[in-house]
Amino acid sequence: MNERPAEPTGPEAPKGPALPNAGSSDKAGLVTLVKCATLVEADAIRAQLEAADIKSFLPDEALMQNIAWNVNTYGYIRVQVYSEDRDAAEQLLSSIREAGDEADNEPGAKLAELPLSPFMKGLGFAMPLLTFPGLLMFLVARSGYLRQGCNRKARELGHWFVGGIAFWVIAFIVLICVLQSVK
Repeated sequence: MNERPAEPTGPEAPKGPALPNAGSSDKAGLVTLVKCATLVEADAIRAQLEAADIKSFLPDEALMQNIAWNVNTYGYIRVQVYSEDRDAAEQLLSSIREAGDEADNEPGAKLAELPLSPFMKGLGFAMPLLTFPGLLMFLVARSGYLRQGCNRKARELGHWFVGGIAFWVIAFIVLICVLQSVK
């Protein structure tokens, strides 16, 4: 029987830097590489992994972005990789940490230029369909990005939202024209 250890919640959840987690895996062959205290930190790790051609996932990303006003909703954000990429990902993560200890780098500059995830691009494009609730979701997500210093993400979310508005308005007009011509 393959039992997963209980995920920490409340006071046991990570509050500082990312914590390694060697024991957690799921049915798709994904293993949890690290648990991060903030979405910004998890996203920075994901960007580093994907720059090294290691496919990574943040399964808690949507929850943390949509419940931005409650920081402790889940307590941590998991960074997952495929089990066959685990060793390479752990080596990369340790080298990143060593380089960060040696160099006096400015993490805010890196965070400001992280790209928007494909999931959030799709969500930003679909939000206009929800009209007023979609606008509220957009404003909450965008303000969360700006508050965390993720300027590029906020800008890209705005572009996808405006693009979604334009697309859905044009699609609605075309649909009405087609329905009128059928009569």
